[in-house]
Amino acid sequence: MELGSPESFDRMGTLGVEEEFYVVDEEGRPVAGVDDLVYGEDEPPEPLAGRIDHELFKFTVETQTPLIEEPSEASASLRAVRDALV
Repeated sequence: MELGSPESFDRMGTLGVEEEFYVVDEEGRPVAGVDDLVYGEDEPPEPLAGRIDHELFKFTVETQTPLIEEPSEASASLRAVRDALV
């Protein structure tokens, strides 16, 4: 089944969180080169595997949490994704 296909929407009320981070240098200037992070030879660690990409600009990284079953799990899921990103 392909992601985004009608078959993947088999239930209502799913929850996930998407965040975008701007990668900057010590001076706060945008830094290109997130390709290594997103498309490097090594797979990103869990829970980032398959859930990290760059946006239009190469200094913006987008992450997504895994499917969150209960809203009370959102905070822990966000922390896990952020910890893996760092």
